[in-house]
Amino acid sequence: MVKFLLRKYRTKEPTSDAELLNEVLRDNQEHYPVVFRQAVECVLLVFGVDVKEVDRRKHIYIMVPTLGLTCDAMQRGGQGLPKAGLLVVVLSVILQNRDRGPEEEIWGALNKMGVYVGREHSIFGEPRELLTQVWVRDGYLEYRQVPDSTPARYEFLWGPRAFAETSKEKFTEYLLKVNQRAFRSFPLPSAEDLPLCFSSSATEEALPQEALNKMVANMVKFLLRKYRTKEPTSDAELLNEVLRDNQEHYPVVFRQAVECVLLVFGVDVKEVDRRKHIYIMVPTLGLTCDAMQRGGQGLPKAGLLVVVLSVILQNRDRGPEEEIWGALNKMGVYVGREHSIFGEPRELLTQVWVRDGYLEYRQVPDSTPARYEFLWGPRAFAETSKEKFTEYLLKVNQRAFRSFPLPSAEDVREEVGGP
Repeated sequence: MVKFLLRKYRTKEPTSDAELLNEVLRDNQEHYPVVFRQAVECVLLVFGVDVKEVDRRKHIYIMVPTLGLTCDAMQRGGQGLPKAGLLVVVLSVILQNRDRGPEEEIWGALNKMGVYVGREHSIFGEPRELLTQVWVRDGYLEYRQVPDSTPARYEFLWGPRAFAETSKEKFTEYLLKVNQRAFRSFPLPSAEDLPLCFSSSATEEALPQEALNKMVANMVKFLLRKYRTKEPTSDAELLNEVLRDNQEHYPVVFRQAVECVLLVFGVDVKEVDRRKHIYIMVPTLGLTCDAMQRGGQGLPKAGLLVVVLSVILQNRDRGPEEEIWGALNKMGVYVGREHSIFGEPRELLTQVWVRDGYLEYRQVPDSTPARYEFLWGPRAFAETSKEKFTEYLLKVNQRAFRSFPLPSAEDVREEVGGP
């Protein structure tokens, strides 16, 4: 489906649910919702192509450059695979470093995505040439020596074309949307699963591929128990206590579990001893709302608070109530419906977090009929900041980029019709 969407992007043709079902899935149409969602996220995060619905009745979509970046239209007359997704990551790292991206920081981020200097990449080609020549020539980046650096060090800055085509405000909105999508990418446990959340048992299944989700769930439970008891853990403990006979799957299970506890539960797994690979679990963004609930008992809810605060930021510091509930509904969180993790969400947002100072909930001035909105509360400002939020969102964006396996060189040649 990713290949099909990219071909439509290149030919500037729309597509539809009907076409995608008949041309791509054919005999597997029952999987359409999951496949479509993952394909849309992949083309957005990896290739920088946004799939926009232009006819909600007929479900017709067009593919447009994300954030208005037209760098792909400038390469060989618009041929080849889109590279805007990589440009978004580079511009993000520059933002993350207060508008100056040290060269070593840029390459460190790209190396984690399998993009290396001097190594031809199936999608992005030779990345050093792309960053220091092509995108500099096209005005998306500036590449210069750090003033007074001896020995010479280099850094990247946003170029004039980047400022002309997009903005830091649009970047923040994009990153907030990516964060909400990343949150929704993890299936939340049902009420029946909750009694297992802090048990020490880890049920294993015979087939590793079929058991992957169960392995991740068990590791998430283990990490949350460590968070609640304020105990560190280590690679050795996770291998022996959680994976046991499936230790060969540790890298992928650990990565997915760490992302899940961060995005869903608002718990950051930090490595404190690189030699022994020891980790501690801390509240993301410094938010201590979980410590305030029943003496720190129950499942962490900071992940939901991060989403609510993000939506408020996305709406220029005022989150209309309908926007908040619209975002939470997409995550399976509904007013008046008890949630297995978050409880009754209306009470949580309008009473608990208001009482604790994380949110303000008020009537929109002069609104008739009355409408309501959420704002950051004084405790949110005291424990975190908009700058920390932006850094967090940039990191989530880079993690989300890395969550998609990139196509092989053979797949690329097949897609672009090359030799």
